[in-house]
Amino acid sequence: MSDNRWPNFWQSLPRPFVALAPMENVSDFVFRQLIAGFGAPDVFFSEFVSARALVSGRQDAWMSLCNPGDHPLVAQIWGTDPKLIYEAVKLLLDYDFAGVDLNMGCPQPKITRKGACGGLIKNPNLAYELVRAAQEAAKTLPVSVKTRIGWKQSEIETWIAGLLELKPAALTVHGRTVDQMSDGLADWTAIAEAVALKNQISPHTIVIGNGDLEIPQEVDSRFEQTGVDGLMVARGIFKDPFIFRRWKEIKNKAPLSPAFADLALKQRVELARYHLDLFEEFRGDGPHFEIMKKFFKVYLSGTAEREAVRERLNLTHSWDQARAILIEHSS
Repeated sequence: MSDNRWPNFWQSLPRPFVALAPMENVSDFVFRQLIAGFGAPDVFFSEFVSARALVSGRQDAWMSLCNPGDHPLVAQIWGTDPKLIYEAVKLLLDYDFAGVDLNMGCPQPKITRKGACGGLIKNPNLAYELVRAAQEAAKTLPVSVKTRIGWKQSEIETWIAGLLELKPAALTVHGRTVDQMSDGLADWTAIAEAVALKNQISPHTIVIGNGDLEIPQEVDSRFEQTGVDGLMVARGIFKDPFIFRRWKEIKNKAPLSPAFADLALKQRVELARYHLDLFEEFRGDGPHFEIMKKFFKVYLSGTAEREAVRERLNLTHSWDQARAILIEHSS
């Protein structure tokens, strides 16, 4: 087992701290590396990976967990079998992860129909068994949970309270129900209620608020509103990949670097090309190129000029085709 460079890292983070959310086909090694270059958060999470896939040795699953280097990375896993969760966590001990997180919030029907992730809210006893299995396997590696406030309505006093009774190292609360998916506004009042409950049940558990954080100023306002220890940015990273850097500049009263919204087309194209090159190097041949198209939207949306370039990129089907268009617009 490798020495862990991040002992008790949750407790040593500043208040508030910021984290990049685990997102499927988004927060892989390449995207984490890019965000670290733009201005790193205090904590990274991996994509969520099936415990079964890890235990069976699937290469794509392990590639999703590549460590970004000098930033704490929490490996997020999911499943419904406590034995597989136990075995997966034991495997993770051989790598330099700062912690392991259990996904109990993904709302996708293809996942919840299996009783996994957000579906565990309907089966709390199994959820608690999964947490205990991870904690038993993890030894000194901190175990955390990411979840939502309930299935169809807020269940802070039952579901969240039950998780807190297990004394997780950290608990991320997305302020929506599973039924909401990504619709409506996140309920930060419910997140504040979760904080109040943790102060009663498990004061040492770190609570992270998640939902609708899109501009740097929202980090401090939600911290003051709720008393959470940290804030997690998910879809907001697509609107502003510089959000972590600019929040820290504002917090430290440092000169503000250029805003992502102000970048000229050429600068955006250059970033997209850099991302494409890294993504091809990491993913190689195969079907992975199509995943890159969701990132073109990050760099090339908001004006007719940008959209015209993105429309052309969306019609491509290879690294070289896309690169040729980007080179054309970077000159």
